[in-house]
Amino acid sequence: MRKCILMAGSILCSFLFPGLSQGADLNGLQPPAPYGVFSTMTATSPKKGQAAISFTYDALLNSSFYRFGSNIAYGVYDKVELSLSVSDQKDGFEDIALGIKHRIIDKGAYGPSVAYLVSASVDSGSTAVSTNGSFGGGIIISDRIGPVQGHTNLFYTWPVGSGLKGEFTASAGIVFSAAHNVWLLGEIYGRSSHYSKKIDQMETRLGYRVRVGDNLYVNLGFGIDMKHKPTNYRLMASLALLFPQEERTIERIYEGK
Repeated sequence: MRKCILMAGSILCSFLFPGLSQGADLNGLQPPAPYGVFSTMTATSPKKGQAAISFTYDALLNSSFYRFGSNIAYGVYDKVELSLSVSDQKDGFEDIALGIKHRIIDKGAYGPSVAYLVSASVDSGSTAVSTNGSFGGGIIISDRIGPVQGHTNLFYTWPVGSGLKGEFTASAGIVFSAAHNVWLLGEIYGRSSHYSKKIDQMETRLGYRVRVGDNLYVNLGFGIDMKHKPTNYRLMASLALLFPQEERTIERIYEGK
């Protein structure tokens, strides 16, 4: 059962290949590590009163495209998260993305954890990369088998701007615990953007995550375009900080004389 759930996202994405065209590369709401793979979110959220913030950079190696971003997730309750993403790319600031994630099912002995997401974006005023705002939502499914965590996302977004299409995004990712404080990452990401009725983005992404401090994570990744010729490649890097830092309990054993 669990194997089927972990594979569901990858199978779904495999049906997205036909009919592809070029569209604008807009970031939207993104998860900070460790609450995501790359763009794929997990059903887990920061605990109440805790927050995660990440600073990201990505670039297409065969073009002049680049983007800097910052993403914040804050635990309002243990199962409810507020999130914010701000991105500045080559052509200007993208719309400011906001979201509320609520985990409605915790992982059980025979089933995954499930959360839903409600999102919206605020017009940045940049005519080149703005949809004049948007609203949407979707579902997040996460499960674990041994050292492997699997995550699937399905989202749909309606733009405010006239003449634009609804955007559908499907992604599936895995996080493999390779060693102490080291994780291998894999993701398939597909999207039909606001600018096309067809799927205009499909990438395979691979990389790794390292915890370099108690609450500090570094992500490095490499994306491969699966639809355009010549093939384009994406470089991804991020630094994520969790705060406040959790205090470790140190047990001391005193031997009596």
